[in-house]
Amino acid sequence: MASEAEIKELISEITGIETEKIQNDQEFKSDLQMDSIAIADLISSLEEDYDVIIEQEKAMEIKTVSQLIDHVKSL
Repeated sequence: MASEAEIKELISEITGIETEKIQNDQEFKSDLQMDSIAIADLISSLEEDYDVIIEQEKAMEIKTVSQLIDHVKSL
């Protein structure tokens, strides 16, 4: 299972934003400037690297870093 730090590291790799500046309450689109392709890359990386499956419907509901962390922890 991916830890909070590992998820933030993946977000950092995709966005170029320093890991320390990524906050749990930030929204992917408005705060981190991630478009749908970047979000899909993030989900795909999580699925491949940590052997989890995030259903497309659920992925579309996830708007913030904390929502993603909570969902991955629940898998």
